[in-house]
Amino acid sequence: MPQYLRDRASSTEGSKLYGGRYNTKGAFGALYCGERPGVCSAELRKATAGRTLAPFVLASLRVKLQRVLDLTDRTVLRRLGVWSKDLVSPDWTLTQDLGRLAREAGFEALLVPSAAAPGRNLVIFPDHLDPASSVQLRAVKPVRI
Repeated sequence: MPQYLRDRASSTEGSKLYGGRYNTKGAFGALYCGERPGVCSAELRKATAGRTLAPFVLASLRVKLQRVLDLTDRTVLRRLGVWSKDLVSPDWTLTQDLGRLAREAGFEALLVPSAAAPGRNLVIFPDHLDPASSVQLRAVKPVRI
């Protein structure tokens, strides 16, 4: 596998430069992962909104995490005073605040509903991984959106 594909697959540079649903521009990077390829493709199509951008890659990861905040759990949402519809809203203010606060509280990742397709995403904060945690790249392939 070419190194440039490996580097692109595990990079948080784009999310740090441009921000994302769970991280604000310039504050910190996040690795956005879909639970299956269809979720990943739908998220990319939504994010690019028909624009032609640099090539994307689809990566398969093996992830072992210690502290994940599950925002797909209704009990967790109720305790936070958040509605599931808030997590898929076009307004990212709340979700970016949740990402920042979770990261500051020591969470390594968020499990969240996809805003683009049925399914879930895992939003990983690689700079906050516990020593017992790992994110390993298993395979990478280029994809067109």
